[in-house]
Amino acid sequence: MSHYKLYASVGILAIFAILNLVGLSESAGVAAIIFIVHLSVLTVVTGWGLVHIAMDPSLFIENLHSPPVRNVPLDIFFGFCSGLLGVTGFETSANYIEEQKDGVFPKTLRNMWIAVTIFNPLITLASFGIIPISTIVQPEVSSAVLSEMGGRLGGKILGYVVGIDATLVLMGSVLTSYVGVTGLCRRMTLDRCLPQVFIHENPVTKTPWVIIGLFFCITGSLYVFTEGNTETLAGVYTVAFISVMSLFALGNMLLKYKRGHIPREHRAPWPAAMIALVGVLVGMLGSIIYDPDIVKYFAIYFIVTVILVFSMFLRIRIMKVVLFFMEKTPFLDRIIGQKIRNSAKSIKNQSIIFFTKTDDLGVLNKAILYVRENELTDSLKLVHVYESDDKIPANLVNHVTVLDHIYPKLRIDLVLVRGRFCPHVVISIAKRLNIPQNFMFIACPGKDFPEKIGQFGGVRVITH
Repeated sequence: MSHYKLYASVGILAIFAILNLVGLSESAGVAAIIFIVHLSVLTVVTGWGLVHIAMDPSLFIENLHSPPVRNVPLDIFFGFCSGLLGVTGFETSANYIEEQKDGVFPKTLRNMWIAVTIFNPLITLASFGIIPISTIVQPEVSSAVLSEMGGRLGGKILGYVVGIDATLVLMGSVLTSYVGVTGLCRRMTLDRCLPQVFIHENPVTKTPWVIIGLFFCITGSLYVFTEGNTETLAGVYTVAFISVMSLFALGNMLLKYKRGHIPREHRAPWPAAMIALVGVLVGMLGSIIYDPDIVKYFAIYFIVTVILVFSMFLRIRIMKVVLFFMEKTPFLDRIIGQKIRNSAKSIKNQSIIFFTKTDDLGVLNKAILYVRENELTDSLKLVHVYESDDKIPANLVNHVTVLDHIYPKLRIDLVLVRGRFCPHVVISIAKRLNIPQNFMFIACPGKDFPEKIGQFGGVRVITH
């Protein structure tokens, strides 16, 4: 790896880290300009290439008659696996779903799918008529096919134009990555899946400097560890991307199985979800077979992340173990032990809300068991929103009293709120009780539920 490539790549990551630290965020106008420029360059190169093939198809025919790199089935298989990298971007739109208006998210997926379906096959087809297959398979060319096509079609000028376009897209992608990972880590931190230090903000620019700095360190170190090998980097990214796509398909199937009654505008059929899951898993397997080193680099970062997240879920138990040994040393127990106790108490003081519309003991008990097993709290508030006194379930108060006695380590309170259960009322309750909406749970709503779950600002569904 040349020093120039190292300094340039890490320098770009550092520049955008600094820009994010001073408060730069994405601009829809700038993104639209980059998108239009990129589509224009793709259209020019692809269109020119197809015209070139029509005027002189000799190289295209020669490439079609070239012997396979390995054999036809394996070439198709690895081509499919590497082609999955060409449909990235679908995971990005989901980062902004809460900020989008109703109906926008499906349109973004549709528009990306149309662009991918049109350009990816045409670029592949055009490259066959411009570049010999023996040249395409060379590592230095396979990672810059579009630039090579531009250079062969329009000389250095078009080659430079393609390079500038690629740089603009890269910069937009880096900025999107910083913005996306900031939003993701912030949400995970608010849900107590990551340490609270992650949301510490720069007092001047109000930006989460820990998240931005850590993301720069992770991406920069990955580039250094792989020695700038673009194929390995692409493979690591492919595995990460495909893992997210597989979780989308798996999550869709779990929603069908456990939350089938939740009202939603779009429903993917079971066969489509299963085909999608199998397809992305096959693509992941092929990428790993093609370059086994991918697993090594991916596993290092993935395992560290998993350990960090699971340690957050188990931190009360870890604190208890540490305190057990601290008590054997009174001096350390007085200095450090008390701080640990205060920290544990602060964590468990966070109250949880479960909105109940029934006095069914089974439903209430199921919610309590979920909170005990999955949330670090010793306070649960059962909230019932009612429109008139006669609609308050007759046994609700008695059943909550019984459950409060059954679970002595969990304080269970009943809160009655007059009104209609809707996003506005939930926001009011959150402000009044000082409990964030991501610490509020509801049972799975029925088909006649008049509101959309996404409008409740992070309220979670925990019981069937």
